[in-house]
Amino acid sequence: MVTSSELSFLRVLYFYNEEECTIFINQLQENGFSIKESKMDEESLLNEAVTKIQRSQILETFFRHSFAQVLHIDQSSIESLTAGSSLKVREALKCELSRTEFADSLGLKPHSMFVESMFSLADEDGNGYLSFREFLNILLILMKGSPEEKSKLMFTMYDIDGNGFLSKEEFFTMLK
Repeated sequence: MVTSSELSFLRVLYFYNEEECTIFINQLQENGFSIKESKMDEESLLNEAVTKIQRSQILETFFRHSFAQVLHIDQSSIESLTAGSSLKVREALKCELSRTEFADSLGLKPHSMFVESMFSLADEDGNGYLSFREFLNILLILMKGSPEEKSKLMFTMYDIDGNGFLSKEEFFTMLK
């Protein structure tokens, strides 16, 4: 069985028989998960799959172009945009970062309070992933923003209840 989310992430699960697959899907649906199922042969699956190495190359391009845009680096001097590389760049800029990939890009742990808060703030559409534009918006503030913009960002990150004030606990969490 192969499932695919709307974000073009492919999830592949192997079952020993059809009954095992049906039981698993039923359990997911009972727990509120929505599943789109499609069946494909192994050759088609392998053609669609993205390996860890390929994903790391996509993310490398994503980050290179993010930082190049923020820092106004001329990408043409770094790489010549052949038809193939141009396609790779477009593919990379369409990819979306998971919380773990976002944390890795900052050299932090995925479940740290800073990453949780920053990711939630950056994820403007609330889909659980960061698009190129969402990542770029946060990157711009962190790297080029004024002290006021950075302060506002940090305040918003730690104003957990969103009341416009930092409670004693929220302030302590921010300092920690």
